[in-house]
Amino acid sequence: MSPEYCISHKRELSKTERELIVFLLTDSGFSELLPSVKHLKVVARCGCGVCPTVLLGTSLTSEAILNASDITRYLGTMSNGTKVGVALMAQGSQLTELEAWSVCGGEFSTWPEIGTLECINT
Repeated sequence: MSPEYCISHKRELSKTERELIVFLLTDSGFSELLPSVKHLKVVARCGCGVCPTVLLGTSLTSEAILNASDITRYLGTMSNGTKVGVALMAQGSQLTELEAWSVCGGEFSTWPEIGTLECINT
């Protein structure tokens, strides 16, 4: 049986998550969405329970939005050399998820450093 897509997890964005979202929006040309970042909250996390993927809402009572699309994708490198993909997802102008995935199967539980990120939008 596969794990659930997400697990309820209500909290404020971490400093790292906020900085990462601002970088992704700015670097990929979605600066018009920057004002919405100050209202973002974490409403769920990835169902794997290990990776740093978080689902976003505008309040702690928001429900996770699961049918969103990538607006930008990046590739970063962890300090142990693991290649990690990072995507920011949205539904319309609502940011919905900051997703991470291992490119080559290695495990990780934190975000790659912003300085290692390279845009892979195609």
